[in-house]
Amino acid sequence: MAKKIREILRDPRYVEFQNRYYDNLVAYVLDNSRHQPTWQQMEFLEAVSKPGCRVAVSSGHGTGKSEMLAWILDWHLRVFHFSNAMLTATNIEQARSVVWKYLDDVIADVEAMYPWQAGYFVKETRRYFSVLHKDSWYVMPKTASKAKPENLAGQHNINYLVVVDEASGVDDVIHDVLKGALTNERNRYVMTSQPTRATGHFAEAMTKLAIREGGGNGIYTA
Repeated sequence: MAKKIREILRDPRYVEFQNRYYDNLVAYVLDNSRHQPTWQQMEFLEAVSKPGCRVAVSSGHGTGKSEMLAWILDWHLRVFHFSNAMLTATNIEQARSVVWKYLDDVIADVEAMYPWQAGYFVKETRRYFSVLHKDSWYVMPKTASKAKPENLAGQHNINYLVVVDEASGVDDVIHDVLKGALTNERNRYVMTSQPTRATGHFAEAMTKLAIREGGGNGIYTA
């Protein structure tokens, strides 16, 4: 197994795979998913494709949001070697259990298209990772707890992705800690939520911080 995972970084098939999908999440889903994304999902995927993106999506139940998050996390892990991604929410066990369920289907779809990748990436209950680099190349779910915001700090990487689910309920202190880790111009910050509050960072991202409404101050694709 050690020899096999080392070879993926030198394997021409992996280099070709990376080149095809680098900053191209839309192609990743269209090429590999058994389901055709809706136009709303396509807009979401296009926004997240952009390096350095700040994306906020207001979504209800049954919109396919959790499936799209699974695709985003899988794409980020497989395409960007030694990347890190964090999935967080106030109720991370609920968010993780749903997204992790969809990840099973995503992994099956991708590895049906690229069977030579089977075994290189492993999904466990609380981590999805590259086999030889469990502590440096991974997706990890963590609780967005106001009591211990420091638990979400300390993540820095050229290719780092933060996904905040049910972001409307996440305290602004947590958002500040999470955004503080975005130290590279390629780092991505993605928020999805039902609009449960009229105040807070998510609400501002959907209004005055939205590019379509914020003018020169807009930073979020919403």
